[in-house]
Amino acid sequence: GRWCRPCLGLPKGLWGELCVMTQTSAVLLSSRHSVAVVATQFFGSWGWTIIISWLPRYLESLGVAQSQLGWYVAPPFVANAVGSTLSGVAADRLLSRGAPRLQVRRVMVHLSFL
Repeated sequence: GRWCRPCLGLPKGLWGELCVMTQTSAVLLSSRHSVAVVATQFFGSWGWTIIISWLPRYLESLGVAQSQLGWYVAPPFVANAVGSTLSGVAADRLLSRGAPRLQVRRVMVHLSFL
């Protein structure tokens, strides 16, 4: 953060903090690991957005009664809860057996998109 104020002449306070935040963001986004996490969250969120916003309306257009929508919309959320729990247990077991942490994380992220 030291390079911001002298080079740009920014005063201390809000502008200096903004400059430090910009520098921190640039450092984070220059890391391919950080970009991978951001991309995973971004693209993974699209699926949940569709389920939450589009699926109920689509089912209603097919004639499913509003009182029955929960039976059709809930399974992805239940599957997420069960899958998250099971993947956590599996990751813990792999790590306790000496599997490399980064490899376990990668495998779990890839499996989550199936």
